[in-house]
Formats: sequence, C-alpha cells, structure tokens
Amino acid sequence: MKRNIILISVLPLLLYSCFAPVNLTYESARTLEKGELDFQGNFSSYYGLRIFSDGSANINNNYGFKLGYGVADRYTAKLRYERLVANMDFDLGSLEDFITLPDYLAINYFEIENKYRFKNTNIALGIPLGYYEFRYDKRSVSGIFAIDPRLYLTFSGPSNQFELNIIPKAHIFISDEESSFYPGMSLGMGFSTDLNKWAIRPEIGYDGSLSLGLGLNIIIGGLSKEQ
Repeated sequence: MKRNIILISVLPLLLYSCFAPVNLTYESARTLEKGELDFQGNFSSYYGLRIFSDGSANINNNYGFKLGYGVADRYTAKLRYERLVANMDFDLGSLEDFITLPDYLAINYFEIENKYRFKNTNIALGIPLGYYEFRYDKRSVSGIFAIDPRLYLTFSGPSNQFELNIIPKAHIFISDEESSFYPGMSLGMGFSTDLNKWAIRPEIGYDGSLSLGLGLNIIIGGLSKEQ
C-alpha cells in the first residue's frame, strides 16, 4: 500500500516533466487542392535534460502518421496520431526503496489541425488542437490538452524538387491544475522528383528539447496546386 501511494504521488511529476512534447510537423506552407488526400508517416527522437539524471539523454522516441484532406484549395484539415515511447531510465535515489518505475511508458498524442495558406504567398497558418494521453501499466492514468499555433514559411525553387521550411510555433498546455507556454522552432526540408506528389522530409527542431526526425508524404487524388 505504501509503495502504491508514493507511486501515485510521484507519477504525475514524472509524466509532465520527463517527456518532450511533439515539436516536428514534416509540413510546408503547401495546402491540398479541394478533395485531395495526403498520407504521412514519420519517426523522430527527442533529446534534453532529465529531471532525475545528470546531463542530456534521449527522452522519447516517436512514430506516427497523419491524414490530410483538402477542404478548399487553400484550406487543409489534418488528423494526426503520434506514439511517444519515453525512456524510463531515472535514478530515483532513496525513492527506489519504495517504488519501481515501469521500463516502458507510452504516451498517445492526438491532433486536429486546420491549416490555411494566405493567397499568393508561401506562408500558411496552422492552429492545431492536441491531446496527450499518458498510459501506465496498460491503462490511461492522466492527460493534458495542447494548442500549438504555428506559422509555415516555405522557400522553394522553380524545379519543384526541393524546399526549405522555417516553422516558428508555440506549445500551450492546458490541464486542470495549470496552463503553460513554451515557444519552439523547427527547420525542415522537402526532397522529391515532384513535391506536388510526394516528399521525403527531414526536420530538426528545438523547444527546450532537441528533436530530429524524418517524414514521408504521399499525395493522392490529383496534383496539388502550384505554389
């Protein structure tokens, strides 16, 4: 009983302080034409300081997918799921006499994004609403909402085979106890024989944690509008 009470007390601190939020998007200012679909898969790793450990470490590794739909030519809606697998390699000191942390902690992230591209520009605004569901011992134990406004600035050449994306953003977390705000930034690239059809997208970001990842986008249902 005493072990369980201590675990219940310390677990929320571990959950909220010892994972890196989703920062990479594998996106550009491009939007889909009306009726088009976009499929995305990605993998990423996040690195930063650990609250119970010295130095830096791999905090969590993520994999996920995203589905986009062209509502209008400059307005795209996207559904995203990301699985965050946290590394539970903490040195708890004297607390180890009372609790044993799991070797595996999974966090499910769900997101709905509305992305709007400004007319005659390579600039788009995304306003996603997300939810982090924390799972311990195969059951949901906690959760937190997030709003992640982001601006997509895209620079591309006439060949339509390469683009550079600068994405300033913010993470706004909302829970029953408190709300918090963290600025962030990511830098991404797109490589393809035709960016209107598919793209390989490496990306790097920083929001207090360093993030590195790779995504693949495939567009079906026609060709995207030329930017």
